[in-house]
Amino acid sequence: MPNLDYAQWAVAGLYGLALIWAGVSDIRARKIPNWAVIAIVLLYIPWVFVGPGVSWTSGLMAFGIALAGTFALYLMKVVGAGDSKLFTATALFAGLKLLGAFALATALIGGAIALGFMLVNPKRVLRGLTRKGREELNKGRGIPYGVPIALAGLLVMFAPFGASHNPSVAKLPPAGQLLPAR
Repeated sequence: MPNLDYAQWAVAGLYGLALIWAGVSDIRARKIPNWAVIAIVLLYIPWVFVGPGVSWTSGLMAFGIALAGTFALYLMKVVGAGDSKLFTATALFAGLKLLGAFALATALIGGAIALGFMLVNPKRVLRGLTRKGREELNKGRGIPYGVPIALAGLLVMFAPFGASHNPSVAKLPPAGQLLPAR
């Protein structure tokens, strides 16, 4: 159905725009707007109907797992509240099948950005080892983790194995199955 393809790409495009805006906002103000997170959550509703092979139960389970994990990280002050909300909302689109890839991509992209920060300003890294330096990092001058979350969310949606592609093309095993059926 051609109209379904347009609807699929419209939802995917709006999802991408919301993620890009969240990442840009995190860079500029170290704050992820709630409306961007709410938009991603609301976009999941039409995605259930137009996305290829979408399982709403898988999305909701991924949402729950992400919420529990990122809330724990928030309580330990590892991530901010906006990062937690953005990761959790984006996990809806990843579903259980791509949640691990989404988390891994977020961590790897975040690590690459952190390494880039260290290479560009090694004195700042050394200052982070002092009490005053840690206080500066805690005041929002650290790495804007909304950026790796947004980039990983785009990867999960638009990569050849991502949510916007036909699951039969990706040749991935069904969710919860580690090895392909024989």
